[in-house]
Amino acid sequence: ARELAAMAAVDTVDVRHFGWLTCAFACSYVLGLRVFARIGWPKQAVGEAASMVGGTAHSLLALAACVPLALREARVFSTQAGSAAELAEAGAAAACGLNPVGSAAALAPTFCYYSVDVFHYLLVNRGEPLFVVHHLAVLIMLATAMWTGRQALFPVYITTLLEAVTPFQMVWSYARDGRKVFPWLGDVYAAVSPFFTALYLFVRGAFGTVFMGYVLWMMLYSEGCRQNAHSAEMRYLFAFLMCGGYAGSMIWAKSLLSGYLRFRAKQAMSRKKTD
Repeated sequence: ARELAAMAAVDTVDVRHFGWLTCAFACSYVLGLRVFARIGWPKQAVGEAASMVGGTAHSLLALAACVPLALREARVFSTQAGSAAELAEAGAAAACGLNPVGSAAALAPTFCYYSVDVFHYLLVNRGEPLFVVHHLAVLIMLATAMWTGRQALFPVYITTLLEAVTPFQMVWSYARDGRKVFPWLGDVYAAVSPFFTALYLFVRGAFGTVFMGYVLWMMLYSEGCRQNAHSAEMRYLFAFLMCGGYAGSMIWAKSLLSGYLRFRAKQAMSRKKTD
């Protein structure tokens, strides 16, 4: 019965739903370009600020859709396990199995936002190949999961994990880019930076490393995943795409930490001069 319900959810994906979401993100980007240019935002950062309007909406929509689904499915497969090993196998079988009811709708905000944002990096904010590759990898993974009707729980759980830090990242990014034009944003940047840096390094660095290790084990060695996945090729594809995306996050984490340390060094030098 559960497999029939899951297949029904996959078979009734509403393309119009994806269409209006994509249009909404595109409109928010165009409107953002006009608004930020008009208020005097730094010219080189206008495109990125416009992109982050949709990015903020995307993270909130994705979390609202993915968190309940992730918790619901975790409750389902956790009841089938008595030990930690059994729990790991049950989670792998669920993640590689048929897409649960609501998975396509939960992944729609991410698919539609990235479909728009990849053009931002191709046409406006050029010179960011890492983001282009990351976005394309995510789009391939989501499209494959929805097309085959399997393995959608992987991106659902990854979205739940990664998007938890995005709202804080948007506040931090706006404060960083706008502080030269709006001095009060400098105070916001100084206040938010320690918390955001620590949160990002913990969620995507420490916890993310453990989670990605579990993902690789699932894809490459778990019997539950082997039995329920669409194919071995799809398991390997997901493992490759997820490792590539995670490597991008780690490169950005290194840049974030380096920038924060430089910022703290400048603060210390300013205090010495005033003393």
